[in-house]
Amino acid sequence: MIGAVPVIGFAWLFAGGVLERYFPLFPLIFLSAAFCVSASEVKRWWRYIALSFILITGVVNGITLSNRVVDREREATLGRVRELFPLVNENTRIFVPPQDQLWGGAGRLQFEQQTNFHVDPVAILGTAQVPQWKSDFARSTLAAWDQQNDAWIAKRFLSEVPRSDWNWTEGEDPRITWADLHKFFSKLETNTQVGGDDGFVRLSPSENNNAFLLRNLR
Repeated sequence: MIGAVPVIGFAWLFAGGVLERYFPLFPLIFLSAAFCVSASEVKRWWRYIALSFILITGVVNGITLSNRVVDREREATLGRVRELFPLVNENTRIFVPPQDQLWGGAGRLQFEQQTNFHVDPVAILGTAQVPQWKSDFARSTLAAWDQQNDAWIAKRFLSEVPRSDWNWTEGEDPRITWADLHKFFSKLETNTQVGGDDGFVRLSPSENNNAFLLRNLR
């Protein structure tokens, strides 16, 4: 419990949704469970709790990491970008919300589908970059247009409320909210869309968009 206090406290203040924040707890948990199971002075009901914890953890992780679940999630991610593959290259900018599953899976899809595209989150939660996400996005997009490259954004930005399966946790980083994202991106003009309801839209390099992004540079 003493070891858990700084770990949980740090996670409370700094990107608590990231699994790696809790890795320092694992050795303590494993040692505690092993002691409860093996030490003769431990009461029987503590052993039952430790064994139940080990069993439940194994079952839950086994189901979550099973081939069936992983393949289903992979297919859902691939379905979002399949129509995007022929329209992009290595210089195309593709922006997604923070914590979007596609950001973590883009490298694997590049390898499996033999495509040249990369995905950028508009902000990485818990970092010093978060307060300037608008100016960073504006700068990257304007630079892409200057080089005659496209910029795409996820349609998720245009939804007023995030869906429960979008991996978004409101308040995980209080410096950015979903309302901020929606308000900003809903002002941008688009000219092409692909991928259905959870697909992507291409930003138009129009005068209005250029003026809007220039106002957000600082």
